Amino acid sequence: MGSLSFFKIPGEFHRAPDPHPWKDLDHEVPVVDISSLEDTDSREGALQALRDACESWGFFQLLGHGIPRELSDKMMEVAYKFFDLPAQDKLVYCSDNVLDDVGFATNFEVSKSRRPSATWQEFFFQMCSPPCDPSKLPENPARYLNVSTSYGAEVTALARRLLELFSESLGLEASELAGRFEGELMSMRLNHYPPCPEPQLTIGIQPHSDINAFTILQQDVEGLQVLHDGAWVTLKPLPGALVVNVGDQLQVLSNDKFKSVEHRGVVNGERARVSIACFYSPGLGARIGPIPGLVNEECPAKYKESLYGEYAKASLSMELNRKSALSTLKVDV
Repeated sequence: MGSLSFFKIPGEFHRAPDPHPWKDLDHEVPVVDISSLEDTDSREGALQALRDACESWGFFQLLGHGIPRELSDKMMEVAYKFFDLPAQDKLVYCSDNVLDDVGFATNFEVSKSRRPSATWQEFFFQMCSPPCDPSKLPENPARYLNVSTSYGAEVTALARRLLELFSESLGLEASELAGRFEGELMSMRLNHYPPCPEPQLTIGIQPHSDINAFTILQQDVEGLQVLHDGAWVTLKPLPGALVVNVGDQLQVLSNDKFKSVEHRGVVNGERARVSIACFYSPGLGARIGPIPGLVNEECPAKYKESLYGEYAKASLSMELNRKSALSTLKVDV
């Protein structure tokens, strides 16, 4: 990558220091194993652990998810190989519209994407549900099409299962949330954070909450940090685990029982980091508001109902700005 052959980062990558301290509390981040859900005696405890994680952290490491380790490893492998391609091979996929079904964006090519306050990253994205046009996907690496299609299908199936488990953990029928996700959307984003010569001056992705329902992420190098109790906590990769976090739509649907938490990606000077984030959302025409079964006199509705498509459009116009989008739906109670 000739565009990254420098010893000091350009000024547009510089970021003001974040006021929140860092804490080494990775051991406190909840780990939820859903393999025990098939056991009637263990099911209640597993659902309670899921609910506790969503209420207290909004993030957890997921084990027993059922996605084959071999497939996850292959997905990470083709992601690294794609980002290792020469810049001109990746730039053919460039898109300025995040609503496209396939696209690439980079902050390392001045003529394409760099802007003031740029983040230290590039990314490739594709739709998994509904599936994107396969002819738009990279031909290099050679296995990218087959691996990404298989991985996307597995993660989408996992998301549907998690949706049922989230419903049950809230004391609702398993199908309650799924009934509000007609026209479901699943997009996959491969994030690449190259080694940075001055990591303390920049950031991979700025603090934000996810606008979708929830996100399923694979990572192999630490860099993901969650804002918890006023401090940044690093989620260190756990072998075989996926990271799941609550998004804005699940916070609204649960009437604030589940928390969509700010998080960010930091960079390092030693090695590249790739993360594979899969964003599960209701359809753009879905009306999202607090579920009636979670609203009562003691706990009135805390959000206005809105069309997910309108919320997504408004959120994207704000770029990634902490939780500013969600605040627009708040009801004064």
